[in-house]
Amino acid sequence: LGMGTIATQSVSKSLDDLLSYMRGVASLESDNEKFDPLMLPGGATSKALEDAKQALQRIVDTSSFIEAVTLYDMSGTCITNNKGPTNVSIKDRAYFKKALAGEVCISEPVLSRTNNEPVSVIAAPVKRGGKILGVLIVGLDLSKFSESMITPIRIGQEGYVYLMDGKGKMISHPEKQHIMKLDVSQFD
Repeated sequence: LGMGTIATQSVSKSLDDLLSYMRGVASLESDNEKFDPLMLPGGATSKALEDAKQALQRIVDTSSFIEAVTLYDMSGTCITNNKGPTNVSIKDRAYFKKALAGEVCISEPVLSRTNNEPVSVIAAPVKRGGKILGVLIVGLDLSKFSESMITPIRIGQEGYVYLMDGKGKMISHPEKQHIMKLDVSQFD
């Protein structure tokens, strides 16, 4: 196999492994009882918020690639995240809608609404007694993944590795202006 093929397989496996691992973490952590008080009307006491924030931070601490972990209510409004509440709504995002339908899902790469960097989001429904009460979101920072796993790879003297999604949109590239803007499916 050539260097390019080996590099491609290595990066692909690393990303697949990371996404699978984080999908499992999100699914498991969505059952965390520390979130229960926040899912009920009037349950968002300062102690309940602090306990949930600490639980969310423990998830962040599992991987250097995690941007943030956030707990959302049914309307897509942030209850809290590992840094505290935000004003970012995700009610229009496809991954949020899938989680509301009961599915643990991994999003297509999107631009984060908090830092404008490419992220892939794992969304897991927060269920109690079979009823969905909210959504747990784990945001994976694809820029950090790229810096760690893709940028260091060189092919020969001047070659490099880049990453695009299944539709041809550039997710990682040495020339930053192409990230989330260049769509190679538009070329012949």
